[in-house]
Amino acid sequence: MTFSLASLVSPVRRYSESDSPRYYAGLHTPIYRVLNTLETMILDARLSRHFVVNTTRGFSKSIYHVSGLLVAMQHGYSVVKLGARVIFAVDENTRTIYELDEQGNVASCDYHQGYDMTNVIAQVVEFFEVIAERCEVIDLEQPEQATAPTQWVFRHDRSFGEKPDFSKAESYKRVAVSAKFLSETRPDRGYKWHHVYSDSSNPAIMRWDSESLPKAYKVEIDGVVAWLPQSIMGYDRLVRWDGTHKHRQTIEVPAWWYNKNIAPSLSN
Repeated sequence: MTFSLASLVSPVRRYSESDSPRYYAGLHTPIYRVLNTLETMILDARLSRHFVVNTTRGFSKSIYHVSGLLVAMQHGYSVVKLGARVIFAVDENTRTIYELDEQGNVASCDYHQGYDMTNVIAQVVEFFEVIAERCEVIDLEQPEQATAPTQWVFRHDRSFGEKPDFSKAESYKRVAVSAKFLSETRPDRGYKWHHVYSDSSNPAIMRWDSESLPKAYKVEIDGVVAWLPQSIMGYDRLVRWDGTHKHRQTIEVPAWWYNKNIAPSLSN
């Protein structure tokens, strides 16, 4: 029985802001599911003032509560911490996923984007519900003072590029496939933007939204080679070209794209 995964994960981080996102962005897919779930619960319960939420800046995002709840990603590294227990982590040095269940059993495997986060999310939800009960008591004793929402001003002097609209990708029904990445479109034909926003009442407070993505990836799925557009996959980079791309990865592609580009060749 293991209390925490902390000792299994390297304490040294491999990447930083100075490294290209293509090396690590694809490692964030599982933790995004936890971040999105937790952020939705916080907003639905109207408990934002009790949490430190940073989900707007590039590849370093986190949600923290003083009780020890932490869900974070940072340049390829991911962690879920409940109190003193680390129950989930992605070690970007070895591209390994670690998970600790409620009974203290450890599971590990090579990283893949389709990793099932159901058990991790269930543990986070249970921990959050305890926090929510305590927060409700605090709110009754100390009602929140009304504050004006932050007005973010787009900084044209510090920004460049146009961010594409990939929102439609979220509505597609998806299927899991095993893919090998062969290449991607040239960087000068891709998407690149760096947007800076500052607080209208305090310009020293800023947030960033930046990324560099290819137009499409050349992939091999079930022996069929096809181009997979970034626009139908959302804003996450799918692969990094440091040698690890030679290994097949499980990804979720839109069902209509699979039926159009892969399935017909298989039937022949």
